[in-house]
Amino acid sequence: MSAVRYSRLIRVSAIAVLLAACAGSVDAFAFFGLGHAFAGIVTGNLVTAGYGLATGNASLVKPAAVNAAAGGSLAKIGVSIRQLCALIAGAALAGILLRDLRSAVPALPLVLLTAATTIQAWCPSPAHHRDQPSGENAS
Repeated sequence: MSAVRYSRLIRVSAIAVLLAACAGSVDAFAFFGLGHAFAGIVTGNLVTAGYGLATGNASLVKPAAVNAAAGGSLAKIGVSIRQLCALIAGAALAGILLRDLRSAVPALPLVLLTAATTIQAWCPSPAHHRDQPSGENAS
């Protein structure tokens, strides 16, 4: 694996983990702090389907979880597990804040989003990868 490709993989992984943790923290705050309704229970699948419709990529219209599970490769399963762990970690952090420092809960997603945005801004991807979501690179 080339150094550029490895660097991109690390950057994309870090951003994805931070955003998954952000999503987990938002859902925990919405459910446990704002009335027992998940903010993002369906949004992942809807965003994936919407992007698929907008780009003409019919394979993305299927639910994202089905795509990951059906992919069968160890790499895809590893990404799914990493994202699930980050989602749980974000929810756990939000839970701790809800218990101990309720007023700080809305700041958690902001901090995680800021970290992901900072990584994206300071470690830009090569030009030929910029228009593709992380899961669509064939090589």
